[in-house]
Amino acid sequence: MEIQQKKQIVSAIISEMEQKGLSQNAWAAKKGISKSHMSNILKPENWEKVGERTWNDLSNKVAAMTNGSVYKTKNLQIIHNACQDAQLNKRV
Repeated sequence: MEIQQKKQIVSAIISEMEQKGLSQNAWAAKKGISKSHMSNILKPENWEKVGERTWNDLSNKVAAMTNGSVYKTKNLQIIHNACQDAQLNKRV
């Protein structure tokens, strides 16, 4: 992964931590990352200690945080229809 992509990932992580008032350790726990790994992720001088798989996983987590897109699958449509029905028929 390119350095610029890593910088973007770290920037998105820091932004979410600030927005949600999370500490580094709290964010790491929420995302299933060890404290020491999180420390390496946030320090560019330690990036060589972070594997490509971790960077790719973080990239996916960041995309999920920032994208906000929901893929319209058949199951999503079923859930959407059920919710609309519940609202219309006051079953909420």
